[in-house]
Amino acid sequence: MKAKSLVIGVFLLLYFNISLLAQMTQIDASDSNIQYIGRFDESNPNSVVFAYPGSSIRAKFEGSQIDAILIEGGSGTSSTTNYFYVIIDGGTPTKLQLSKSQTIYTLASGLPAGTHTVELFKLTETSVGKVTFQGFQIEDGTSLLTPDPLPNKKIMFIGNSITCGYGNESSANPPISGFTSVNENNYKAWGAVTARNIDAQYHCIAFSGRGIYQNNSGSQVGTAPVFFNQTIADDATKVWDHSKYEIGRAHV
Repeated sequence: MKAKSLVIGVFLLLYFNISLLAQMTQIDASDSNIQYIGRFDESNPNSVVFAYPGSSIRAKFEGSQIDAILIEGGSGTSSTTNYFYVIIDGGTPTKLQLSKSQTIYTLASGLPAGTHTVELFKLTETSVGKVTFQGFQIEDGTSLLTPDPLPNKKIMFIGNSITCGYGNESSANPPISGFTSVNENNYKAWGAVTARNIDAQYHCIAFSGRGIYQNNSGSQVGTAPVFFNQTIADDATKVWDHSKYEIGRAHV
């Protein structure tokens, strides 16, 4: 009798857990209520690829939980693991580490019922690896809402390691020398800080070690004037359409 009760109990527990998982509904990456800030390859609108540091994805949603579907393009070493900040309701960011073995990441759960905002902000640069975004998952019966408008002002930063945020968290995360992606935080780099301080949209086109005429290696391949025209740095097949982000002309 006890064994039968145990089997029934295990069955109910499994059923309950499966029921909870089934309550999440996928929102495709092409949903018009998702905001993309930065450079994104949207040739497949439901499988959006990006790589530059500071690229961010925002949405407003109802409910207590939101997940993201992300595919890690980095190989998973200490220098090829991508990191993000997750920012809920404009609060304190939390760091998210991607994994080759995972595609669904819970960004927030247990939130108070009602309306919330989420932002995914890429901390790491192109050399770490591309990331593919395939949408969000939110609770069944809820929806994405019309997002808050982006700031009217726009700003763009073109640069190399200092603009990426190379090593700017090395004092907190050993090792303190050499490149490790956990120590790169574009959110704390000077360009991102400036953009937030003046309430401007942020567009970061930067790659460590790359120069205008030549790179720190002496090579003249893939310099800033080259990757400036690319949606994904070092991918000549992905030419950026500059009309997607025009910062205007200064008045003298």
